[in-house]
Amino acid sequence: MLLILPASLEAAKTYQNPTDFISEQFSGAPPTAKIQTITPALQSRLSQINGSPYKSSRVRYWKKGTRTVYILEDIGKTQLITIGYVIDGQKLSNVKVLIYRESHGDDVSRTYFTKQFKSVDLKSSGKLSKKPRNIAGATMSVRTLSRMARAALLLSSAI
Repeated sequence: MLLILPASLEAAKTYQNPTDFISEQFSGAPPTAKIQTITPALQSRLSQINGSPYKSSRVRYWKKGTRTVYILEDIGKTQLITIGYVIDGQKLSNVKVLIYRESHGDDVSRTYFTKQFKSVDLKSSGKLSKKPRNIAGATMSVRTLSRMARAALLLSSAI
């Protein structure tokens, strides 16, 4: 007998715990989390990136020297994707999918895909300086990682 479960009941794929990701980026004990308030001007720019208002009025981040870490979540196709973004000197230095909840398209979590974001920054137009290649079957997830990369870079430039 076959059991067919809806995609929403599938287990999330946890690639790395967000706390462990943060610690890894700062070689041990991370700095204390800080809170960034989303001002009306920042909300306007984030809304342009997202196509709708940003869901939160505050965002947590970790900063030490020129290195800033954001853990952001957004919907891929139908489920949340949790992504760690590391920004160093206003350029992305690391992007990692931490938790992937979609039923397919998890190729965006692979190193060959995420390494495309290394050294990418935000142009004055609000677009990434380099657009990542698409992955067949993961178009929405690729868009989510790119959109959230833009948001992380924008948030970092505002602190």
